[in-house]
Amino acid sequence: MLQCRKCLQWFHLECTRSTTVPRTKLLVDRFYDFTCTLCTGTCEEEVIRLDLSWADALHLILFNLTVINNKKYHDLETSILPFLKRRWKAVQGPGCLLKVSRMESEFIGSLLSSHSSRFRCGSETNQRSNYWGLCTVAPPTALARSHIAPIFRSKDGTLRGHKQDRV
Repeated sequence: MLQCRKCLQWFHLECTRSTTVPRTKLLVDRFYDFTCTLCTGTCEEEVIRLDLSWADALHLILFNLTVINNKKYHDLETSILPFLKRRWKAVQGPGCLLKVSRMESEFIGSLLSSHSSRFRCGSETNQRSNYWGLCTVAPPTALARSHIAPIFRSKDGTLRGHKQDRV
């Protein structure tokens, strides 16, 4: 579901006319700037994909894996990376801050390790060290994305806004 940023009403993805949001959106993916037709005053919604940090993207990926597979921990090589590669277009924002060249187990593993408040290594619970899960099984919160600067369309139709850090 998408929430209008102006009136705060919720809309089913299937009920929107926008082609910007992929119909295979990840579960509880709130990284969209959505304005409904009532608030735009037109017959089209405004939908802009927000850029995600690597930590937010991995949080979203691990949340989806946890819900889909009903498992708390997931192997980095056989589960997390393949799922991320299949859903690459779904997590990529307009600023292309997530670089495909960084999608390697060493980088992802170090990123997961450096965010111990979000991610838990399986070795902490007698699993293997390449197994990862969420400390709290919940989607990334609005608070976690508060560092993302607003992105908007200028009169000439180009996307404007500040870029976030590329970690």
